[in-house]
Amino acid sequence: MKLDIIIPVKDSKVKIAIEKTIPSVLSKLRYNKIFVITKKEKILEFDSVFQGKIQIIDENTIVDKLTIEMVENYFESKHIDKSRAGWYFQQFLKLGISKSNIISDLYLIWDADNIALKPISFFSNDNKVLLDITSEYHKPYFEIIEKLTGIKKQVNYSFISEHFIFDRKKTITLLNQISGGVELDWWIEILEKIEPQNLSKSGFSEYELYGNYITKYYPDSFKIRKLSKTRNGTKLLGISPNSISLSIFSLFFDYISFEEWQKKYEPMPFRYLKIMKLLFGTMCKNALKRILH
Repeated sequence: MKLDIIIPVKDSKVKIAIEKTIPSVLSKLRYNKIFVITKKEKILEFDSVFQGKIQIIDENTIVDKLTIEMVENYFESKHIDKSRAGWYFQQFLKLGISKSNIISDLYLIWDADNIALKPISFFSNDNKVLLDITSEYHKPYFEIIEKLTGIKKQVNYSFISEHFIFDRKKTITLLNQISGGVELDWWIEILEKIEPQNLSKSGFSEYELYGNYITKYYPDSFKIRKLSKTRNGTKLLGISPNSISLSIFSLFFDYISFEEWQKKYEPMPFRYLKIMKLLFGTMCKNALKRILH
């Protein structure tokens, strides 16, 4: 089965998205269409490189009356630091695009700094969606989920990952539930329910919301798994990894992320020691998995 892939790209991720992420998605993943969501002024930059291979959408056209400026204005109206507004805005885009009729019924969100190293399937043998899981836990995420839906934390793992699959119809139903059926204000309702002390930090997760929602109401619609990955790309390989480094890492991992919050590119020899430790540890884990299965 194939699905549409959605890649939201903010300004700081344009370079890695163009040079590494999108080429890896084009070559490693199966898809119907690839949509990049970015600022209007960045559209030509993407189009000049990929020339029709992907579709680029102005981020301010995804959800009617939702722009980064509107989210920033909300923060300012509450006298709260607006530096996290863009973080919330991207989450709202991932949910809100479900109401667009240009995408497939199932759509895959793929992080702009997430490079696919191997071919990855997103469906089980019985055609159920495969969701990658982690062990993260952040209490405010579940407080807001319960306020919005009445649903408590359903599982002992986290749905937060560098990619995620949404079902359009289920997502629309969820958003309508949050807004009480009133159009256009579901994202405001989410912000309104977040405690003020959490709003300027990490007060909401779209993946935890949707994951716990479908666990509650559609538990047979998906299966969980743990792909082999590392989020330490920036620390180990820098912000512009070369093809040789990525080829080596592809022997051990399905994908690798290059996140901004990390400390930049450690000097030698510490960096190589950490790389060797990581790869050796991953090799041992993979060998153990094969033995147990």
